Amino acid sequence: MGVGSLTTVNAGERIQELADQIVALRDAYYRGSPLVADAEYDAIEDELRALIEANPGLAPDPNPLEQVGAPTVLHAPVRHSRPMLSLEKATKPDQVVAFFGRFPGQPVAVMPKLDGLSLAVVYEEGTLVRAVTRGDGTTGDDVTPLVRALVDGVPERVDAPGRVEVRGEAVMLRSTFAAYNTAHPDKPLINPRNAAAGTLRAKDSAAVAERRLQFFGFDLDTSAEAAADLGQALRALGLEAADMQICADAEQAQAAIAEIEESRNERDYDLDGAVLRLADRTAYAAAGTRSSSPRGAL
Repeated sequence: MGVGSLTTVNAGERIQELADQIVALRDAYYRGSPLVADAEYDAIEDELRALIEANPGLAPDPNPLEQVGAPTVLHAPVRHSRPMLSLEKATKPDQVVAFFGRFPGQPVAVMPKLDGLSLAVVYEEGTLVRAVTRGDGTTGDDVTPLVRALVDGVPERVDAPGRVEVRGEAVMLRSTFAAYNTAHPDKPLINPRNAAAGTLRAKDSAAVAERRLQFFGFDLDTSAEAAADLGQALRALGLEAADMQICADAEQAQAAIAEIEESRNERDYDLDGAVLRLADRTAYAAAGTRSSSPRGAL
């Protein structure tokens, strides 16, 4: 249908029809069940854009063309772009030696295994558009409004084009936990981990406004050029990783693990052991995955 052939009334109806269609298609896309091919979706957006340019007084409010990313429906299910897998467990030093043996010459990052709630945080063209809980590893809950309001360490914008996905852990710091319980002796929180999970399960950020959380990144997937070293790439985006130590061999890694364990009571966050992962993002991606865990981490 040509833009110039529409009457004002028909143009208004067509604009609203296209706007509603775009909202529905975006919702399906971000739930992991796209209804049309990318080219067809782009054609719908192009038609709406042309109609609005020809009839600016008929622009819909809200205008979906001015909205970036997924619709924000609190706790709506969202399918992850790739599964959020569990880590292979290791309890013996020889398992650390074997891990280095599988990746000769590759530096390994050793970091605390934070005891909080895992999140996938997504940016599109530098703008935060979505934050999703791990859920069952395949599908999580959209908690974008809560993360925006309550989680420190998640910038609203990053200096990177295209799509950027940062995975990490949202925790309640021990100092925050203690301060909250001092201020609320009638309704104390049980422990920092439960507090973090409960905060991001709230139905309204206002109800938990005094509960601040902190986000630490542990994984980065980006279409933009970024440093190969995970820690450097996260810091360049203004994100923080929890005390990441780079180790060249199993002996160094064992020392780093021991240091993490010895200092656990001095840290401002709860932890559940240590994590080893290939420090080079390209090598980590190339290592691939098992059915339930990444090969490049332990």
